[in-house]
Amino acid sequence: MSDYLYKRPDSKYWWVKVPVLDLHGTLLDTHRASTKCIVKRDAKAVAQKITQDLRKKHQLGHRDNGALQEVAERYNAEIAARNPRLAQSNTAFIRRMCSNSRLTINISQLNRPLLADLKSRLIDLGHSPKSINNEITFWITVYNKASDDWHMDVDRTANWKNFKLDVKEKTRYLLVGEEPRYLQEIDPTRSIRCQPAYGERREDIQRALQDQHDLSILLIDSGARYSENAEVPWSDIDHINWKTINFYREKVGNEGTVHMTNRVREMLQRRWSHNGNSPYVFSSRDNPMEPRNYATKGIGKAIKRAGLNADHLVKRYGKFTPHCFRHTFASRLVQGGMSLYAVSRLLGHTDVKMTQRYAHLAPDATAAQAMAILNERNDV
Repeated sequence: MSDYLYKRPDSKYWWVKVPVLDLHGTLLDTHRASTKCIVKRDAKAVAQKITQDLRKKHQLGHRDNGALQEVAERYNAEIAARNPRLAQSNTAFIRRMCSNSRLTINISQLNRPLLADLKSRLIDLGHSPKSINNEITFWITVYNKASDDWHMDVDRTANWKNFKLDVKEKTRYLLVGEEPRYLQEIDPTRSIRCQPAYGERREDIQRALQDQHDLSILLIDSGARYSENAEVPWSDIDHINWKTINFYREKVGNEGTVHMTNRVREMLQRRWSHNGNSPYVFSSRDNPMEPRNYATKGIGKAIKRAGLNADHLVKRYGKFTPHCFRHTFASRLVQGGMSLYAVSRLLGHTDVKMTQRYAHLAPDATAAQAMAILNERNDV
């Protein structure tokens, strides 16, 4: 074993070099690692342990073990490299699963009964089927990564077939008369309880109100997701001819161009004259060199004040959230006669099947024909 110990000029520790063999004794690789030991005798003991672990894994088929939280965080670190916002949501999943347990949950305990218990808790807490499925999907992916990519000791009998909840999504969008009510409640010049009149408010408060209003206009008229609107840079705005906006869709990894409506053009020109020194159309409140990011509290309050989530509406159409402005954009185009394929292109859907949820809004010639027949008979 001492033949495999060596010193590196840039380290005070002994290092180990171990050949990695397969079941047939064929050399696969050479594993190098620091023993973290200065005394050679201690380094030998560490080197023996490393050699035994490698032999168990590659020659005897033993699998690594580990705490579920550590494995989940390892996977989430991969997610964070390409989608920090999604990683932030996953962090909440990890905290919910692991912090409520008195004992450390091992990766081998990640199985159907464990997730069934999690699913029941989330249902009792009132989470929506869609959000529950998102959390379940995260843990199933952790299981697959641990099993297939990291060769860990998971429960090999786990079966995830038919495990997720059935989701019957309702497509909520702005109904007739709702947009004026909402815009009235998001109007930055409106009277606000416990606030001075418009023109006498603190600059930071008035700016926040204006941002909420302007972002709402862009959400309704662009069809882009909230993050795509909130983080759009001026470099993606045609501020020469004031005709188009180019959106990068991080969620699906593509980009697309949207033409400005008249009110979007007016709003962007106004913001350019005041905020053109920032890289972003909607900059962070704390740092003008950073984007706004996800901040929907003010918009959510306006939605509530406008009565868009009255009980009878939620029961019939589902809850109205900022994402419903995207549904509004699509619904209006379909109702106006635009093809689902064209709407799919504008939304940036990777599959036109994703746009099928708006199909029932398309003008129906059969229904119009039926009405004409009934009117004719009623006139007899």
